[in-house]
Amino acid sequence: MVSGKLPLKRWYKFVNKSSNCYAWIVYEQEIPVGQISVEIYPDHTASVSLLTNPSLRNRGYGKRMLELLQNRKELDAVQIITAGIEVENIASIRCFKKVGFADEGIDSDNIMNLSILLHNHEESTE
Repeated sequence: MVSGKLPLKRWYKFVNKSSNCYAWIVYEQEIPVGQISVEIYPDHTASVSLLTNPSLRNRGYGKRMLELLQNRKELDAVQIITAGIEVENIASIRCFKKVGFADEGIDSDNIMNLSILLHNHEESTE
């Protein structure tokens, strides 16, 4: 489990200065429902991080944020999105699987690795 205080100021500075990192705070009306970020790599893959407002969990917001992310123009060159989720986080794993992420196994740190092939690249390989 992640514990302690996260270095948010350092992370925001990193995202703002990086040409391959994007982060969005997602709102419904004026209520922040979550945050989603992605880091894009030269091999046409990307990793995603997702946080849902704890008071709004289990209402489909995580699923919708992941679905919307897949259609962002910033990911046009991305072929595969990956995610690493602690195995105890069953709700998050289910959320990612609902939008098509496949289980790629559990690593030595007890992190479940998931991935999804983006549709725009499935069609272009036919």
